[in-house]
Amino acid sequence: MRLCPTRPLSFALCAIILSMGIPALFAQSSPKREFRGVWISSVFNLDFPSRADDSPEAQRKEFITILDAHQQMGINAVFVQIRPSADALYPSALEPWSQWLTGAQGRAPSPVWDPLQFMLEETHKRGMEFHAWFNPFRSVVSSSSSVAESHISRTRPAWHLTYRSPFRLLNPGLPEVRDYVVSVIMDVVRKYDIDGVHFDDYFYPYEGTTTQDAETFRQYSRNIGNIADWRRDNVNIMVKMVSDSIRAAKPLVKFGISPFGIWRSGTPSGTSGLDAYSVVFCDALAWLQARTVDYIIPQLYWKLGGAQDYAKLMPWWNAQARQAGRQMYSGLGAYRLTDVAWTADDITRQVDVNREQNGHGIVFFSSNSLTRDLQGLRTALVNGAMRTQALVPTMAWKDSIAPNPPTTLRAVQSSSTRALTLTWSAPERARDGDSAAFYVVYRFADTAQIRLDNPAAIVAITPNTTWTDANPPFRVTPGSIQYAVTALDRLRNESSSVQVRFTTTSVSLQQGFSTGIQSISPNPVQNLAAIIFSLEKAAMVQIVVTDNIGRTVAMPILAERSAGAHTVEFSTDNLANGLYFVRFSAHGVVMARTLVVQK
Repeated sequence: MRLCPTRPLSFALCAIILSMGIPALFAQSSPKREFRGVWISSVFNLDFPSRADDSPEAQRKEFITILDAHQQMGINAVFVQIRPSADALYPSALEPWSQWLTGAQGRAPSPVWDPLQFMLEETHKRGMEFHAWFNPFRSVVSSSSSVAESHISRTRPAWHLTYRSPFRLLNPGLPEVRDYVVSVIMDVVRKYDIDGVHFDDYFYPYEGTTTQDAETFRQYSRNIGNIADWRRDNVNIMVKMVSDSIRAAKPLVKFGISPFGIWRSGTPSGTSGLDAYSVVFCDALAWLQARTVDYIIPQLYWKLGGAQDYAKLMPWWNAQARQAGRQMYSGLGAYRLTDVAWTADDITRQVDVNREQNGHGIVFFSSNSLTRDLQGLRTALVNGAMRTQALVPTMAWKDSIAPNPPTTLRAVQSSSTRALTLTWSAPERARDGDSAAFYVVYRFADTAQIRLDNPAAIVAITPNTTWTDANPPFRVTPGSIQYAVTALDRLRNESSSVQVRFTTTSVSLQQGFSTGIQSISPNPVQNLAAIIFSLEKAAMVQIVVTDNIGRTVAMPILAERSAGAHTVEFSTDNLANGLYFVRFSAHGVVMARTLVVQK
């Protein structure tokens, strides 16, 4: 499919099509509803914070940089590990501060701040979901672990199972342990405006459990004759306790788990591997059948083909979730790209399989694999499968009533910057009492039909009742543009739209851009082009150059830059004569300019 029609078009019109954020490529294959998440690990400072000795201010800046990078590539949900080992990345009366935040478990940050509240607010500012990731039973993780005097392993040593030194696990078979874990989770649910509670696959450890809990089984067998069945039931009881507690306190908060990618070795037929059912006593099908979870994210960190064939495992998991009326997002191993045996194509093909199978979404492990653009995966996704934005799928069993639409949409253009600011009024509460939590802004060409099922028309998802289009297409050519705004409730049910058309008959070509490309010179170019761009504030900047059928031919920059003006040069020696498009993206601003190579 061509980016612009084969019939001759003016360079300006092609630029308008691109700058409107409505690319023809991938518009059909990218769904409007798709969960796109990423795990942000705190344990061992894997993702955030990357340094435990950084100041609170440095950690705040780092998290914003991470969020901006993920927002720019279309991620709509983050899973942040806030309780990695019975400790907390938030002020808690129940557990000590995490060593991964301050360098020593129990040491408060200086000055004291609330990382969880900050991360929540920044995530919601960007229209993304925040899922609080807990490790329910893990207590002491390594010999390098800092253990505070107030840590549960010291105050309640009898509650623990001991494995290979120094690994320690809260004993899932003890009723008081399950009560304690639920109390920690519900403390967060009640105090914070989180979108979801999330567990990973650590219940019983992968190294295997032998006789560590034999005495507990003798005391609390519940008339279950087999210790393996009893261990699975311990986990199932805790999962149900968490599910029931969340639904009673905040029924709109989601709850989900990320199990190991193989339920039973040999299921489905033709696959084999570690048996999570019998090794870590994790029975994900029991949770689905009992509907104690809203979603599962099986960790499918294998390629297509082989004994752990993604093309077999993904459809099987998807079928189990759909039969239970729940959602399945595929856990994709972006971290695998540190291995030269893997390529970005291995991951992008898995995204394709997901869509072919009508999967609900994807979640990447882990954050830094995307922000570092391992083997060009981030670039491939931004220019391909995730080129358009997507809304999180709805969950009808939790809420199926759409909010009322916003009202009184207005558009006003700045006389100095030519930016166009939209404002609207929040709707009245819907019949279920829900108000609007976010708004979706769509942009359409003057003569285009307004279709809300077109994800390529989405230009913003915001919690605010105003949004500024910093680069409307008529900044370079007079014309008209249409906007539509809808409301989303907490569970992302969407209202009908309110619409406005804005027309301008003149533009000032002398006006500069507050954020965006200022100039490209020389243009036409023979060998070396200089792109001058400016930023209102520090941001992750991506500039890509594409040919006239949308193929990326160069990426002059993918890096964070400070506020102000910047210049980046790139060679056109390897480019054939013709028309190219220079596409700029930074903190929500997307624009494009034409470049002619003429040698």
